[in-house]
Formats: sequence, C-alpha cells, structure tokens
Amino acid sequence: ILRAQKLAEKGDAARYVDMAGVFCNDAIQRIEAKAKNTIAAMSEGDDMRMLLTALRRYTKNNVPVNTVAARQRIADTLIAANKYVF
Repeated sequence: ILRAQKLAEKGDAARYVDMAGVFCNDAIQRIEAKAKNTIAAMSEGDDMRMLLTALRRYTKNNVPVNTVAARQRIADTLIAANKYVF
C-alpha cells in the first residue's frame, strides 16, 4: 500500500493501486472467514452473536473494489509488456 502511494505521487501508479486494492479486498475476506470459524469454535449463543456483530463492524468494507475489472487491467498490463513488470 505504501509503495502504491509513493508511486502515485510520482505519476503512473494505476496498476499498483489496482494491485493494492485487490490484495486488501481479498485479505479482508480471508480474515473475516477465519475469524468466523474461530468465533464459532470458541463461543455460542449470545456471546457468539456479540462477537459476530463486532467482527462485522471491524471487517466492514465501506468501499467495495471491483476486483474483476482491476484484475483484468493488471493482466492487460502484463500481457502488453509480455513479462512481469511489477
């Protein structure tokens, strides 16, 4: 994320921003799934509902990323260069 921010200050960093957005979006989903499994394993009833509510609050993705389009733009950049350019 910091690399994408630094490159954005210099100029053409659109693909780096796409890569950071896709990574963060996927990471949030992985974290949420593992946390749900952990909560289910360690609690039940009202405690589970309370923990799941807290989890939703902390993993709320206010600005969803269109990962399909972002992945396509990243792939197009790689295909055009005919090598890994990142």
